[in-house]
Amino acid sequence: EVETVTITTEDDIALNAEYYKRGSTAVLYTHHIATTRSGPFDLTSNAPYTWTLANSGYTVLAPDLRGHGQSEGDIHVNRTKQDMTALHQFLVDEGFETIVSFNVWGSAPMAVNAQVSDDTIDFDGMALLFTPLARNGNDLVTDLPNVTVPVWIVQSDFGSTGGVPKRLAPYTPNL
Repeated sequence: EVETVTITTEDDIALNAEYYKRGSTAVLYTHHIATTRSGPFDLTSNAPYTWTLANSGYTVLAPDLRGHGQSEGDIHVNRTKQDMTALHQFLVDEGFETIVSFNVWGSAPMAVNAQVSDDTIDFDGMALLFTPLARNGNDLVTDLPNVTVPVWIVQSDFGSTGGVPKRLAPYTPNL
């Protein structure tokens, strides 16, 4: 069973999210941040993976980031960090002590930057799926050395991001 929830950010943006409350570990699963070249993305982009995690016993919060899907606001990656703060706080308020982030493509550099620059965000682990090295001013080479939790980088071995893990490994102390 999935619940639709609305989570309000510090700057009063209402975020739509699907909430699968299952186990004692929470997963915040963010989709790619749309660009003019990539087209639209929202929480439905990750639906098969969200269901897999939920059916495996994890609690999953799958939001539409600002300006995507049914959430308010305009797409702006640096303000999306406020989304991460609100979404993480929602899971803390729900009582979860173990929170892991799964971040797809363009949301991955933003999530890592939010982890290292926002004292209120304290993920217990981060999975970066098909991440670019940098996106919209967020640079993994700069931010990853400051991450103190385990990081998993999941990539395919082809396409424009195929060589990312090799390039990031020296900068990722907890890989």
